[in-house]
Amino acid sequence: MASNPTCKSLQKQVTDLQNRIKELSWKPSVENEVKRPPSNEKNVVYVQKDRKVPKFTGYNFQVEDWIEDVNTVLHAREMSRQERADFIYLQLEGSAKDEVKYRSHLVRQSPDQILEILQDAFGVKDNITKLQKNFSDRVQKPNESLREYSYVLMDLMSKITNKDSTWMPNKEKTLCDQFSQNVQDSYLRKHLKQIVRAQSHIPFLDLREEAIMWSEEEEYKDKRYNTKTKSETTDTVPEEPTTDVCASKDKTDSSSEQSDKFNQLLGIVQKQSEQIETLTKIVNTKQQPTSYNSRYNRFEPQRRTLLCFRCNEPGHKIADCPVVNSKKSGNG
Repeated sequence: MASNPTCKSLQKQVTDLQNRIKELSWKPSVENEVKRPPSNEKNVVYVQKDRKVPKFTGYNFQVEDWIEDVNTVLHAREMSRQERADFIYLQLEGSAKDEVKYRSHLVRQSPDQILEILQDAFGVKDNITKLQKNFSDRVQKPNESLREYSYVLMDLMSKITNKDSTWMPNKEKTLCDQFSQNVQDSYLRKHLKQIVRAQSHIPFLDLREEAIMWSEEEEYKDKRYNTKTKSETTDTVPEEPTTDVCASKDKTDSSSEQSDKFNQLLGIVQKQSEQIETLTKIVNTKQQPTSYNSRYNRFEPQRRTLLCFRCNEPGHKIADCPVVNSKKSGNG
């Protein structure tokens, strides 16, 4: 009778089926790409002519973003100068419309002048010096990603160039320098500075992508190291029950193995406790103070018991032997 499949074998079968499904779904697209004849046409981005521009009141959007959307739509449509001016005016409401409404007729006929009026009225109020300081002082914040930081720098750069396009002749180089010198990670900072020195004309977006790739690689290395360290520290610890779908079945299979491991660990702990107790006794014995008499008793000469070589009795010498004395008295 065939044995019941284990959880691991079922998971392996599911993974194999998923990989097979991916291969089958990917194969037709590859065949279509192969059969498709090569084309020399350039990629062109088309903008719908009926694309709508949101109404601008002066405060509901940033005027720079709204003007950019308007210019995109105007470039996609074939319109006369007067038609473009009327189109812009129709997209205005509230304060923005009033700002243009009371201008001269000549101004209202010029689309460029209308956009310039809106920029001056609702754009950034900071002067060029303050914008430059905001740009040069901007560093990456602790919880800010590299992409978010790059967007902030590009936005500040756009505000500066809108105020004065001649202030920054090499915009890409300035962005690269500011980005590479003010990212939070010191190792990444050093890496980016080396790239900027070696490639002085590198585009800012290329430098940013290099920074993101480097950061992701370092994060992956840290995760691998932490996983490896965790597995090494938990090798001698009984495995905790998992929350897998097949946990209830695997629990009965591994209960005996966990019990054996627990008994082994218990034996090791008991042996270590005995060793610690023995060592503690030895140390305490060596650290006990010795008395003066016990230190010097071993150097005191031992008293020998007198032994008579005549009668072999202890306690006297031959001269004091009672046997000899009795004989002398008998002879006298």
